[in-house]
Amino acid sequence: MLTHHSFHSGKIQSIGVEIDGRSVRAGFIAIGAYRFQIERSERMTVLRGELQVRCGSELHFKHCLVGGSFFVSAHTEFEIVAEVPTVYLCELF
Repeated sequence: MLTHHSFHSGKIQSIGVEIDGRSVRAGFIAIGAYRFQIERSERMTVLRGELQVRCGSELHFKHCLVGGSFFVSAHTEFEIVAEVPTVYLCELF
């Protein structure tokens, strides 16, 4: 069954499905800066657009282009900046 997720007043939205005990979401990020606190580990892959990403206690943002991905450990936070509309795939563990 598909699920819809909306974050930051609808500026980030995704459609998700559970496969073999793992959640997979495909979504859209509008231009802006966002912070998340997560409970489960996540791997995000940029499908279109690009992101600036800072995970946990990292001091600097990293650039994540199309095809690039980043991993965020459970029970931590991360920040993303989208300077262009961005499409992503998120795998939760």
